[in-house]
Amino acid sequence: MESFEIDDIVIISTQVCNEYYSALLKNKISNENIQNSLSSLIDAVNVVSISKNSVLKAFEIKNRYDFSY
Repeated sequence: MESFEIDDIVIISTQVCNEYYSALLKNKISNENIQNSLSSLIDAVNVVSISKNSVLKAFEIKNRYDFSY
């Protein structure tokens, strides 16, 4: 079986980073802990911005496969 590095296969958006931060703040996690955790996460994966085309493709996928958006 071929081995993969996590950054070869895991992609998250900047929106996910923002929602992660917000959710942890609401749960009264300290800014320092959130920032340390998020820094580790973004060092380990590929982080991409959401483009207009990404949003339009998400509409298409949602409509075609009834996925959550």
